[in-house]
Amino acid sequence: MLQVIVGTRTATGWGSTGPLLLCWAVRSGNSSASRQEPHRLSSDRSSLLSDPCSKEFNRITKTLLDWGTEVDLKRLEEYYFSLRVLSPEQYHSLLRLLSVFAEHLAACANRFRMERKPARSGPIVKAKRLVQERFQERVSLKEVAAAVNVSATYFSRLFRQATGMTFVDFVARYRIEKAKNLLQDPHRRISEVAFEVGFQSLSQFNRSFRRIEGQSPKQYRAAITKSLR
Repeated sequence: MLQVIVGTRTATGWGSTGPLLLCWAVRSGNSSASRQEPHRLSSDRSSLLSDPCSKEFNRITKTLLDWGTEVDLKRLEEYYFSLRVLSPEQYHSLLRLLSVFAEHLAACANRFRMERKPARSGPIVKAKRLVQERFQERVSLKEVAAAVNVSATYFSRLFRQATGMTFVDFVARYRIEKAKNLLQDPHRRISEVAFEVGFQSLSQFNRSFRRIEGQSPKQYRAAITKSLR
């Protein structure tokens, strides 16, 4: 049986020689994974931020044993001392790459949420098209319901059943996706972006952006700028 032990460490944690990104031990057993050669184990992408040393290895093994883990210490030692060491530049480049990936994943998740239930209802398809065409204007549920020839109450219920969200939330999410593209231009003021995508005030834009993205427009722009350096 293969057991993966994942640990993060800071200067105030297990030691002061820098964080250990990943360490994993092989539980004794008959699985083919547990019989891998050390060089196979060291091909894993685990890395250290400082040179491996006996003092740190002893700290790690003590922690694993305190957890009650059955560890092949010889194999773990071979693996630990074969780990590659990342330079600070490599480490920060990796963090920037992960930041870009996280932003892309969040954007994909938001788009997936808006499109996860294909709209088969004529009024819903038409309503979404109206939002895409008029998102920069004031778009109300009542006006869109009238445009697709149904009552506001029925449209509200139908839209939520078809998309999994309210009409107001759909409009806000669509506008935020447009705003995220515009925020990548450092020369555009945040207030300019807010009004360009249809929000009626900067405060409304900031609240919606934070609710949907988990951060302010300013923080989002700073993260994007930093990741591109």
